[in-house]
Amino acid sequence: MGQERRKCPFCEEVVLDNATVCHYCGRELSSTGGEGGGGGQRTTWQTVRTFLIIVVVAIALIALVFVIQRLLARPAPPPVMAILEGHLATV
Repeated sequence: MGQERRKCPFCEEVVLDNATVCHYCGRELSSTGGEGGGGGQRTTWQTVRTFLIIVVVAIALIALVFVIQRLLARPAPPPVMAILEGHLATV
């Protein structure tokens, strides 16, 4: 029962030295056994997720600009009194 332990570089909890995943935070640990390993590395899923978020935000901004342009290009509705006067003149 004299297994060596180390601190997780992400959550600072003590885990077994040969652990590949932190039991507490679920992050993948480096295989070197030293502290602070792999903190800056991103998984493929994290990279894909970040890319998808950027794409969705870009599409939303483009759609917003398109909608605003359409609203600004629409002619202003005629005043209500002008409509009523035109209607009364035809009666």
